[in-house]
Amino acid sequence: MFLYASKIHAIAIAPHAGIESVIKVGVSDEVEFPFISEIMAEHIANEQSGLSDTVQLIRCTNESAQVNLANGSLDFIFSASLATETPQFLYKSFELPVHIIAQYGSLSSTFKRISDYSSYEFSRTLDALPVDLVLPSQGVTLRNEIDSYLARRLIRKTCRIESSSLSSIIRVVAEGIGFSFLPSLYAEDAMRLKRVQCFGPKSGLWKSNLVIAAQDSSRNKSIIRSISKRILSSQAKLI
Repeated sequence: MFLYASKIHAIAIAPHAGIESVIKVGVSDEVEFPFISEIMAEHIANEQSGLSDTVQLIRCTNESAQVNLANGSLDFIFSASLATETPQFLYKSFELPVHIIAQYGSLSSTFKRISDYSSYEFSRTLDALPVDLVLPSQGVTLRNEIDSYLARRLIRKTCRIESSSLSSIIRVVAEGIGFSFLPSLYAEDAMRLKRVQCFGPKSGLWKSNLVIAAQDSSRNKSIIRSISKRILSSQAKLI
């Protein structure tokens, strides 16, 4: 991931004789930033050697991302949700399976005993875990989904740490301080490095949205196709 992230950084700041335009990409604070960095960098790496565009990744709130797409300041946005969809933009939505994320190896024996993740036994198992929850901050779309899920299942687990950064949540979980609920796709790097582990049905405990919106152009259509292929391929390999 760091190789790809460095590549994006270098392309964004270095003079390049072939650069014709800048692709400005807004990444909502409700989306895992390193994951978007990686898939955008992989897109660049897979392009022909005569690269003609530079990519700038810009962290922003969900609201400002949509405003800046509408006024033309951004070419792309990645978000967990959109207030409205309008015909002048391109849209692509993905349903990302949400799983339990825990430190690698720490809860394996516990979840091996679970055969039905919709059962009362599963809810009581979560309540009895020796570690507490690490969750996104209040008001974030994913946090609202988690709170709704816990309420429906009558799970009363204590939240020990809240963070507005999904990357921070993954790091905290990897240290064994708690467990969380996240789209497993966002934790694929940590899973590959055997720092965290995902539990739950392959289809997820529920689905959380990742939405791409972009200015309508043939170039952006091509980029969306490339990104979509990468996301769907990764989803098929997880869990």
